[in-house]
Formats: sequence, structure tokens, C-alpha cells
Amino acid sequence: MIDSNDTELVKYTLGRMTGTLYVKDEKLEKNLNNRKIIVAHDFVDKYKVKSVIGFGGGYFMENLFFTTIIFLNKEITQAKARLISAELSFFKIITLDLVKTKIFND
Repeated sequence: MIDSNDTELVKYTLGRMTGTLYVKDEKLEKNLNNRKIIVAHDFVDKYKVKSVIGFGGGYFMENLFFTTIIFLNKEITQAKARLISAELSFFKIITLDLVKTKIFND
């Protein structure tokens, strides 16, 4: 759904362990190659997507990474996206025990 070459969209990181994606207005913003950021235009149109935020991170000393992408039908500021990302990153903390018990292994 998101062009894999759009790494410049990651607005801030915490070292190499976590990062946040922010797209203020999907209809207006384009990547460095002048292409739409979300390539699934039918999805954007159907759900009237305005802003997109995403976050993800690796678990310390584990070979696992999680990613969450949120599509919003309202425009939000980068400051608000950063607050949401900070709150949702709590997910990593509360799932650490599951990772340590290897619940996600095959």
C-alpha cells in the first residue's frame, strides 16, 4: 500500500529501534519521485483517507519488528501524530513478555 522506496517519509526515529511515518494530506503530498505516497488509490478514495501515521520498532535483543499503520479520514498535525505514536509505542512494552516467551515463533 505504501511505496517501499519512501524511507524519507520516516519523520523521526529513536536510534535504529523505532520510527514514525507521517503524511499530513495524502491527496496533496508526493514522494521524492513525485508519486503519491499511498499506492492503493482505490483504498484512499473509498475511505476518504486524509492523514496517515505509522510507527514500528524492533524489540531489544530479539529478531522481531512490529509495524502499525493508521489511516485517518481527518487531517492531523505532525505534533498530534507524534503524540499518538508515543502513546501507541506502549504496545512494545506490554508485548515484551509475549516476545520473550517466543509466542510468535513458528
